[in-house]
Amino acid sequence: MNKLSHPARPDINWPICRAACRGLLEHHGADLQTVAWYTLARARLGGVAGINEGLTLMESLLVRQGKNLWPQALPARTEIFRTLSKRLRQVIRTLNLTPEDVESLEQAERSLQSFDAVLQRLEIAPENQLSDLRALLHSTATRFESLDPAPALPTAPPVAVSDAELPGTLVSEEDAAKVEPVPDLKRRPKAEPLAPPSPAKRPAPVAASTPAAAPRWKPFIAGMVTMLAVTGIAVGGWLALRQSDLPPISVTQNAGPIPGLPATTPPGPVDLPQTQRQLGELARLAPDWAVSYGDQLVTRP
Repeated sequence: MNKLSHPARPDINWPICRAACRGLLEHHGADLQTVAWYTLARARLGGVAGINEGLTLMESLLVRQGKNLWPQALPARTEIFRTLSKRLRQVIRTLNLTPEDVESLEQAERSLQSFDAVLQRLEIAPENQLSDLRALLHSTATRFESLDPAPALPTAPPVAVSDAELPGTLVSEEDAAKVEPVPDLKRRPKAEPLAPPSPAKRPAPVAASTPAAAPRWKPFIAGMVTMLAVTGIAVGGWLALRQSDLPPISVTQNAGPIPGLPATTPPGPVDLPQTQRQLGELARLAPDWAVSYGDQLVTRP
């Protein structure tokens, strides 16, 4: 039943829905939502007669079960009745009703009146839950009742004619003598079909000469060259205007003596013996001298 609110509006197998609703009622007992679905399925399958059957079943459940009918919440029951009324009105509008269905429509209207009376007496749901559906049934039945049946056309009684009143012959002998005989028409000889011309006499097909299409790349190249020329002229004119607007710069005004480099202290003489002595001391140190020296620094008090 969720397909009813699906955006794609898929088809629903109503016989399966009816069988499923019956199974739910047999196994789970009184359920207002299941009865509403069963009423809608019967309406789709049986028309107005199905609506009467579903409303009768719902009324009997309300009378027998009363306030024990699920769901207990009043807003949920109101929504069930409102949705059922909307769906049944859609079904009635799609039915091809005839004046012969007036009795079924009136019976459905009486069932709705009895149903509303039960709701009001048991205080199960607010009143006038199916008033729109009852109004639609009443207006439909009234419209068919107001139609006057088409009057039957009177049939003419058969005229009895005796043999004495009939003339012996429809054409007299004098009139028959005046009629000229129709000459015999000779059948024309059947025209023979024209033989197709021999291949030797057929004119040779003339090949239509189509003008060679002009190359499409020439206009494109001409347009590109024109665009580049116009762009170069515009850029050259702009650079010329910019150079004429800049003031002349005198080189001699800003010329000045170049500052000298800062004086540095000349390096002193290198003491080679001392350097060799230090290198020798480093060579005599143990490979793990750096590690042991670090440990001494850590353990030093």
